[in-house]
Amino acid sequence: MDTKYEFGHDEQGNIFLIDEIHTPDSSRYWIKKTYDERYANRQEPENIDKEFLRLWFKEHCDPYKDKVLPDAPGSL
Repeated sequence: MDTKYEFGHDEQGNIFLIDEIHTPDSSRYWIKKTYDERYANRQEPENIDKEFLRLWFKEHCDPYKDKVLPDAPGSL
């Protein structure tokens, strides 16, 4: 798993967790069963997060330069 945590603090210096944790939006989860083989073959690991959608757009357009993006697939 690769995840991020976002913290903030108030005027008294108390530290707070300020964002969601361990969700597909804040974390990347990889399928353990196929990870080693795919890594050895220099393939993207199978995942269960939103990374698949980023990869799909990367293959079908340039989301940073294209003014109009293709419709995202309903399923992959």
